[in-house]
Amino acid sequence: MEISSTRRLLAVIISALIAFSTALTVSSFVIGSTLGSQEFFSSNAVTGGIASQCEEQLSAKYRALEAQSGIPASVFETVKLEYPIDISLKTAFQNIFSSENPELYNDALVEHFETLCTDYLDGNKKNYNKEYIRNTAEEAARIFSETAGLHHMGTAADKIAALKRICHLYTLIGLIADAVLILLLLMLFGKFKRCAVYVFGSVAGGMTGTTAASLLCKVVSPLRTLNITPEIYKEAMISVFGKSMLYLAAASVLAAAVSWTAALIYYKHHHKK
Repeated sequence: MEISSTRRLLAVIISALIAFSTALTVSSFVIGSTLGSQEFFSSNAVTGGIASQCEEQLSAKYRALEAQSGIPASVFETVKLEYPIDISLKTAFQNIFSSENPELYNDALVEHFETLCTDYLDGNKKNYNKEYIRNTAEEAARIFSETAGLHHMGTAADKIAALKRICHLYTLIGLIADAVLILLLLMLFGKFKRCAVYVFGSVAGGMTGTTAASLLCKVVSPLRTLNITPEIYKEAMISVFGKSMLYLAAASVLAAAVSWTAALIYYKHHHKK
């Protein structure tokens, strides 16, 4: 009886560890494949709605610049031919994962606006001050940057890069831990049929907990605490985080359902014998 009780206690402890390591493995894999993925971020964050809102904001700001500079807003908006808004938005998100500037402000952009302005003025035979046009071009580029670029992303970019590395590491650790713990259960019971209920039950329990945690994270998004501007970008990133948590919840539900079913089958089979 004492040996049986000890085995049962050890089995419960190992099962709890399997539940944790399985949750770690699945969570790390899904999060690393979504939040840690440049492709997932750029394809899910940039939607038609966000691009349209950015274009509307850009047009409104360039109308204000027109009143200030005397150069038609349509001249500034020509920038969208060289730098389409949807592509610029994706570039900004992709630059989070690289050493490039996600704010999209650079000398090439300023020079492009300067060319647009001088071409218009020269074409209409208007006199202008080169320094004033340079300042106008810098202001136009700043407007484009603050509307289509990502700002205050230093901390977020570092966290995303670290998240990807950590997820890969934790996925590997979780897989190794699962293999070792299942092997310990096999050694404890001698046959897989005897430990199968513990294995599948613990996996199901871990996945059920992961489902609940991922849904909670979707509702209470930690990204809301980040100082990301423009606000539309912050909402886009919160949306991407929510999608990632939904993928994690879906994967967890599927794994839990398979595990519960397997546990039930093994339990009935064991009791028949």
